[in-house]
Amino acid sequence: MKLRIRNYKRLINCIVITVFAFGVFYFSSATNTYSNSLPKKIIVSRGDTLWSIANKNYPNDYLPKKTFEIAEINKLDDGAIYPGQILILP
Repeated sequence: MKLRIRNYKRLINCIVITVFAFGVFYFSSATNTYSNSLPKKIIVSRGDTLWSIANKNYPNDYLPKKTFEIAEINKLDDGAIYPGQILILP
């Protein structure tokens, strides 16, 4: 009977340690992912266009796609932007 109780306690200890280790790993990786995925925001200056903003921030990317993404994220139906406006970048 004592042998069964010892085995039961070992099993419970293994489960507790496994759950604790999984929790530490999960929450540490979730925190790092969140902090790296915060959106970048910019303030539109006089003379800026969606194309120039895309070109400044994504010089090696396909600009028509980036301008479309910027307009889509910021819900710009006609693509018009104004000085002082805050835009979220993809």
